[in-house]
Amino acid sequence: MTCQDIEFRPFIKKLISREDLTKEDIEKSVDLISKGQLSVASIAAFLVALTMKRETPNEIQYLIRSVRERAVHLTPKHNSPIVDICGTGGDSINTPNISTAAALVASGSGVCVAKHGNRSMSGLCGSADFLEYIGFDLASSSSAILSSIEKTGIGFIYAPMFHPSMGAVSAARKAIGARTVFNIIGPLSNPCTNLAGQVIGVTDPSLFETISKASLNLGLRNVMVVHAHENIDELSNTGPNDVSIKVGDQLKRIQLDPRDVNIESATIDTIKMKTKEQSIKTTLECIYGHAERDLLGIVELNAAAVLVVADRVHDIGDGIELARKSIIEGKARSKLYQLIEYCGQIRRLKEVEDDLGIRN
Repeated sequence: MTCQDIEFRPFIKKLISREDLTKEDIEKSVDLISKGQLSVASIAAFLVALTMKRETPNEIQYLIRSVRERAVHLTPKHNSPIVDICGTGGDSINTPNISTAAALVASGSGVCVAKHGNRSMSGLCGSADFLEYIGFDLASSSSAILSSIEKTGIGFIYAPMFHPSMGAVSAARKAIGARTVFNIIGPLSNPCTNLAGQVIGVTDPSLFETISKASLNLGLRNVMVVHAHENIDELSNTGPNDVSIKVGDQLKRIQLDPRDVNIESATIDTIKMKTKEQSIKTTLECIYGHAERDLLGIVELNAAAVLVVADRVHDIGDGIELARKSIIEGKARSKLYQLIEYCGQIRRLKEVEDDLGIRN
């Protein structure tokens, strides 16, 4: 046990006693974690104790701000609002990579997207897993990613590259093997300093309210927190969805039925993937417009949400029309090619298309 572990111990004890952490507690805890000298056991104990106590909106806000302060920052210059779509993960449904497909579809509709993401902690294929497989270089420099966002309107920000001080947390999260506060912090810690809006998917219904409240004071103009009743961390066409929208400094809550916006109902079985290869192929098919209607529907629904937080459209219904057009006219596919050309190997993407039998 290191001196830092001993210094860290009071915060763990406080959480075990069901006491909320103060702003100063959080800042000191993150400072100790970021130095990389704490044991995996200490970090894991801290994360488990915080989860068991239940995170408060204030604790989440303090953690996010502390993590953001230590990030490698990006400030893209773009004429339109810059937005993101990301989920907490952990739904175990194993859908295709809906958020990445939706980001590309929205970008094809004229929205600038700084997509923040990581490898999957529980599912078959996270956004980083998908993009790496098709040729994206996860080690791309911040200047290359900045250029991609500014020149093409789409960029992928690989979390470990931009939050190097949080590297010690990964081993602890893997050791725990269950949801921790970093499932919440991750989606809300985009290092893009001028992010205007975000769609945040939440798996756990008990966290929907907490994350909604935490999102009010993070400097974002527009925030939409979504939770599908099937416990999916994005909008789903399998049933009703809970939606929380930031309106000024207040929250507006609605329930969205996909049928009300002309999206046909689907079943879990139709959107559930069995293998990583199937997930990658289906994600590409969604972007290219070759997937089954049920799968296209869920991507269109989430892309429409991105269009709303980007102030491109007024409501989900109008957004779906634009999203569908982006797919049909090949604009989403074009954005994917541009992304890989800026930060990867387009040859690899074409190889994957051939190997998986994806039609151009």
